[in-house]
Formats: sequence, C-alpha cells, structure tokens
Amino acid sequence: MDFRRLFLFLSLALVLMLLWTSWQREHPVSRTRTITSTASTSGQATPSRLLKGSPAGSKVSAPGFSRPSGKSAVGVMKLQAPVGRRLNLANNVLNLGIALAGGGITYAELRKYPEKLGSPAAYVLLDTGKTRFLIVSPKVEGSGLPAQRRYRVEATAHYERQGKHRTSMPLVWQGKGIRVTRTYSLRPGSYVVDLKTRVENLGSKPREVALVLQLVGRNPISSAHWWDHFLPKYWSYRGAGYYAGGSYEKEPSEGLAKKPFARRVRGGWIGVVNQYFDAVTIPPSRSTQEFFGHAVDEGAGFLIGYREQPRELAPGTSTTFSSQLYLGPKLQGKLDQIAPGLARTVDYGKATIISAPLFSVLSRIHGLVGNWGWAIIILVLLIKVIFYWPQRIGARSMAKMRKLQPRIKHLQEHYKDDKQKLSKAMMELYRKEGANPVSGCLPMLIQAPIFIGLFYVLTYSVELRLAPWVLWIHDLSAPDPYYVLPVIYAFLMLVQFRLQPQMGDKNQARLFMAMPLLFAFMYAIFPSGLVLYYLFSTLLNILIQWQVNRELGVPMPGLNPFSKKS
Repeated sequence: MDFRRLFLFLSLALVLMLLWTSWQREHPVSRTRTITSTASTSGQATPSRLLKGSPAGSKVSAPGFSRPSGKSAVGVMKLQAPVGRRLNLANNVLNLGIALAGGGITYAELRKYPEKLGSPAAYVLLDTGKTRFLIVSPKVEGSGLPAQRRYRVEATAHYERQGKHRTSMPLVWQGKGIRVTRTYSLRPGSYVVDLKTRVENLGSKPREVALVLQLVGRNPISSAHWWDHFLPKYWSYRGAGYYAGGSYEKEPSEGLAKKPFARRVRGGWIGVVNQYFDAVTIPPSRSTQEFFGHAVDEGAGFLIGYREQPRELAPGTSTTFSSQLYLGPKLQGKLDQIAPGLARTVDYGKATIISAPLFSVLSRIHGLVGNWGWAIIILVLLIKVIFYWPQRIGARSMAKMRKLQPRIKHLQEHYKDDKQKLSKAMMELYRKEGANPVSGCLPMLIQAPIFIGLFYVLTYSVELRLAPWVLWIHDLSAPDPYYVLPVIYAFLMLVQFRLQPQMGDKNQARLFMAMPLLFAFMYAIFPSGLVLYYLFSTLLNILIQWQVNRELGVPMPGLNPFSKKS
C-alpha cells in the first residue's frame, strides 16, 4: 500500500466530511418528535399547557414581539427589540443589560473574551442588533395579564454590589390585583445568572400563574460563498439545544421553521449554543416543565424555552419561581457543575471518543507549560514515544522497499507485458528480503484518528480560542495569517517523499510530488494548531526514517527536495 496515496485519501475524506457536515446543517433532516400542542388557526402547532387551568388555545407571546392583526400563527410574529430604558448588571466576567420594557436581558457581554483577535471589545453573546438578535425573555402567564409589561425600579430597592458593579437588581410590575417582583443576581466570577420571580395575588379571587422563560433570536447567518463551508464559524452548529432524560438533542432553526416541538421534561435545560458559547435556561432540577420551540417572523427567527407548571394563588398569598441562566463559554470540566449534561454542548460529534481524552491530555500539558502551542508540540512527542516501535517498523519497511527499488525496476522491465507474473515475482522478492509494503501504512492508520480528533478539539474548544503560540501565531484555532506553517509543512512533505520508495511510473511520481502543493492550499484554511501538530509530526517522521535508512545502508538523497537525484 502506498503511504502517500493513503495520506491523500485520508485528507480528502476529511474535507468531504466537513462539506457533508455543513450541508447537513443547512439542510436538516426533519426528525420525528412528540408534539403535545394546540393547533392554531393557520394549522401551525403551539406549545400546550402542562396542567389544566390555562386558557384553551393559549399561545406563547414574548416581550419584544408584535403580532400582525388578523393573523394568529406564531410563525408570523415579528422580531422587534424592546425600546426604552435599559439597566446594567455586572460582575467581573459578565456585563448584562436589562430592559424595563418586558424585564428581559437584551444584552450580555463576556468581559474576559475579546470579540475577535486584537479587538478591545468584549464578545457579545446577547444583543438586539441587526446582525445578532438574541434576548432572554422571562414572563409570567395567567388569565387577565397583559402581554406587554413595563417594569420599574422602586426608590427603596436594595442593590447588592461587587466593587463598582451592581450584582443584584429587583424589578417590579403591578397590575390589577397582582404584583410581580423579578430579581436578577450575579455571583463573583460566575457566568450563572440567578432569577427569582415572586408573584403576589393582591385581588380577592384565586389566580393561576406560571413562569415562562424563553430565548428569542434571529437565525444564524448563512455562508455566502462555497469556500465558507470550510470555515468552522459557518459549518459548526449554531442553534437550539436541550438536555432531557439523559439525552442531548439539537433543534436547528431550519427544522423549527418546518415543525415546532414541545416536550414534557423533569429538570434538564434548554437554550441556544454556538461554536464556543452557551445561552441556556435552567429550570429547577426537581420540577416538571414543558420545553418548547417554534419559528417566528416567517422563519427568520425562533423562540425556545420552558414553561413551569401553573400554580394556584389564593387571595393574599404569593409564590416564588426560581430559575437560572448560563450565559458564558463552554469551559470543559466546569459545565456539568452548573447543570447535568451541559458539557454535552462541547459537541465533538462522532470524534468524541478521540477528542475528549485528547483535550484532557492537552489541558494537563497546558497546565504545566502555560502555552497551548507548546502543549501541542509536547503531545506530538508523547504520541511518537508511544507509537515509536510501530513507526520504526513502518520506517524499516519503507527503507527496505527503497533498497529494493533497482531490482523492482528490473522486474517491471522484464515482465512489462505480463502483469500476473510481475505481481508474483515482486511478492516473492518481498518475501525473501523481509519487506512488507503494507506495514509502511501502519503509522498513518494509527495516527489518522488523532488527526481528526485534534481537528475537532481545535474547532470546538473555547480554551484554544484566540490562544497564541509564538511570533505571528496569535490564534491556534484560526488559519495561519501568513501561511508560513503550511509552506513549511509542504517543504517537509517533499523531503519525506524523497526518503520513501518511488512507486509507479514517472507521471505518478510527478503527481505525488505535486501533492505537497495541494496540502499547502488545504492546510491554509485549517486551524494553525492542527498544522503545527502535523508539521512537527512530519519532522519526527523524517528523522526516524533518516535514522533507519542509515542503519540499513539505504542510499539517501540530499536534503534538497527539488534535486533530481534520488
């Protein structure tokens, strides 16, 4: 088996896998879901009530939406940001903006994460701008309550502070016979937002109320050019996800536009995930609620969330709904401490079995050296130590094959008109000399899963987002901005090819000598951390092959890969 041909096939398979992943994201297959809903007048389904008592045929409505007159389908509700005053709530890692109109979170800034490389601005997870519309919209449902409510801050309200930042904020809305007090609270150094909603029945009749906590957003951008399918920010999953019954499920916005869903769940969480960050709602772990999701604005946006079971309030009594939000990065090792299954949002897909332990090893090395680039290089060394003997066996096979090249060429000329005799004569030659052309592919077969696993680690691990190495490499999760690493890697591939036996005719040899150029272009769009891994891996392969060739007395070419001498 030809090492170079195998390497080409594996790399092309990776590219095809990326294209397939991107195509699946933009053309989702509709899954069978259990829908417990009430049909609207347009034939679309809306989330149902968990228990009796809510008005029949009630539909989800949210602050920040307006419903066109004469149309009752939730799919035509228009995206509209709350207007008016917005208050700030912050700690040392999170900066929130809370709108008095509706009392929802319309802005969330992650202060420890830059928006992009070299930018002083922090990454914005929630916002109501044209290019990024995503808000958290809690509300209390009940008969006689208006859809739109404007909250206020009482003059006597108590604010908790952390230095100069306000970390707790109570908002109050009072209507006819009812009072709602909503309190957001932040903890130092945490991306968790605690939300308590106290509802008081000030009237003379019993009242039934329920908390609905939902996220409203605009669908993610689509790729504009075919080459965008190779960029992780386009093909990585961006959309709704939830955890229920020990299972992590995704609900792409394209799927919600075709079919809404509703599911009765105990505990769990539901929210919006992207490549590196989560915005999820977390109901009380021991309560039962209904997860729901559907399209809005004629499919241009979505609304997802959960509805708690209704509670009956006697006159003069009150009840408090407690819930949490997580608005932050996908920090591995910490997410499951916040909510069970939240770590599943670091979605390596089918590569998890390789990527998860690989990241674990990388993070331990990073803890020692403090740099992800050097951690990748040390990982290469560890892998080479572990697989040294299989690598050496493959190198010895390649060396023997190279040593036999003159005799193989003689056989090819002698049996050029009889392929069957040529094959038999070559197999006999391999047997006598102890050469095995297949064993040279063994190291590549062993390391191919590591290559794919590391690709997903670099793509989905927020810990490596904007992680520098040295000099011009300021982000290992992004392509090399000056294409230096791909060019060096292409040069090393040429050197490696010259150390190996030259199989096939001259046309095939020219084709394989052009392969490094193909890989240079391909690796130019891959994360620089992945190219760094394979560059040092190839360099060590060359050193091992060079050592074995010298031990076996195999004639070796010069280091100039463009030399005609072999």
